[in-house]
Amino acid sequence: MSDKIGLVLSHVFVRKNEEHKWAWIEHSIDRHRNLHDFFIILSGHGEPVPKHIIDKLDGLYWLQDIKEEDIGQGHPHFCIRGYEICLKNNCKFTLKNRAFDWLEHDNILNHDLVFCSSHGDVSKGELQDLLMFGETKSLLELWSCLDWDYSLIDGRANLFKNMKHIWDEDQINKIQFFDSERIGWKTMNDFRGSGPKYWGTA
Repeated sequence: MSDKIGLVLSHVFVRKNEEHKWAWIEHSIDRHRNLHDFFIILSGHGEPVPKHIIDKLDGLYWLQDIKEEDIGQGHPHFCIRGYEICLKNNCKFTLKNRAFDWLEHDNILNHDLVFCSSHGDVSKGELQDLLMFGETKSLLELWSCLDWDYSLIDGRANLFKNMKHIWDEDQINKIQFFDSERIGWKTMNDFRGSGPKYWGTA
């Protein structure tokens, strides 16, 4: 794949006394940078981003006021802004990952549309919202086609709702679902607060 590929590092906020998160973010940037020549965007909120982190990025969208309503709801505001920046910079395809996480290999880039099956079950009305790869324009439309419904349980329910709204069955059937170990998706800190490990594993 010769086109420039975007990378949105999202689902991240840094409160006071959470300086340890910067090391996790830097580790994610470095691991992704060594994997592929991504156009890397960090999109999040909280304490100001240190200069040594900014210097490793191609773009930054950061709010110093934490959007509490986005936490646990897929961070839609920040994912959308990240995709917009990638689209503006001519990234035909974009990988989105959590800013504390990384991939062990780049096999995901050999596919057209990938979501991880270790975080979300479409049979239960969920489309996982943390790690995905596909055409930038299509994924931006997926995230932004409807107003986010914060009354739903989380971002996965919103993305599933958006998917059913904007994608026809042919597009939905193009999705490839791989588990975190096959993708090589590892995290420093998962929803249980543990890591490093493959996402969603015990």
